[in-house]
Amino acid sequence: MRIGKVLEQRGIHVNRKQISRLMREVNLCLKGTKYNYKKYN
Repeated sequence: MRIGKVLEQRGIHVNRKQISRLMREVNLCLKGTKYNYKKYN
């Protein structure tokens, strides 16, 4: 997460769970992961 990097550069050390809680509080959403579809021949 880039938010974690920005906070770390500003001297604020938080873990992944704290970042996700903060993002929920301000209604920010992460982009979903891409699905890897398998092609079968």
